[in-house]
Amino acid sequence: MGSACIATAGQLALLLGPGLALGLALHALSSFVNRRASRYLGRAYYLLFGWLGTAVHELGHAAFCLLFAHRITDIKLFDFAPSDGSLGYVRHSYDRSSLYQRAGNFFIGIGPIVFGTLVVIAAARWLLGAEVLARMHPAAWDGGLAQSPAAWVALARHVAAGAGQALGALLVPGRLADWRPWAFLYIAFTVGSSISLSADDLKGAASGFATIVLLILIGNLATLWWGDVLGPGVAVLAGWLAVAYAAMLFALAVNALAALVVLVVPGLLRR
Repeated sequence: MGSACIATAGQLALLLGPGLALGLALHALSSFVNRRASRYLGRAYYLLFGWLGTAVHELGHAAFCLLFAHRITDIKLFDFAPSDGSLGYVRHSYDRSSLYQRAGNFFIGIGPIVFGTLVVIAAARWLLGAEVLARMHPAAWDGGLAQSPAAWVALARHVAAGAGQALGALLVPGRLADWRPWAFLYIAFTVGSSISLSADDLKGAASGFATIVLLILIGNLATLWWGDVLGPGVAVLAGWLAVAYAAMLFALAVNALAALVVLVVPGLLRR
């Protein structure tokens, strides 16, 4: 029982830890940028940058509502002039007796991370080409590291290398004269700002997290006699997720640059 619990904790940390950490970092950074930029630009900031990220965020919730058979009772993708202060929302109901639908609450809560990251990856493929996208997923993943601390180091190196190589390919001389890199940067910033988890998102995800933990624990207990069955599969999946983490890290870097701009430019203008 103890070894199954340890295996479950390690698998969850490897699969969910990096994405949730990056999502929370993006939320903190994008919230700072939104507050500062809105102070100087007002509603124009949302008209220029906020609406697309809000729509992608809510579509992320809605997509997983449909996938897990939740009933969407009301949806607002974005509102340029919200009367209640809510830029967007998805309201849904579900059958509490269904284990599948209860587990879906977790994925609905983190849906903006998954969907937003896919949008950034698709934009990289469409606007920058397959070569840049391939650089986000460098060396092959070592599935044998699934249960060791070295897995975290290896995964971090994958992610940092992928984001760095993609950024290097983006800044090739002559490429910035094209409109497509600028369009990608716009999408990476606006959608990257939506790859975040608000307090309500975390609350919704938490309601389904216990079910996810229970299902993985049962899987580990059921296969304990056979050896580490789930571990290698989790390691392979974590390797494929490296490209998603690289895209999130790229979006985080773009938001960090925006944070620097909203910090420095107003001071320079005042001077």
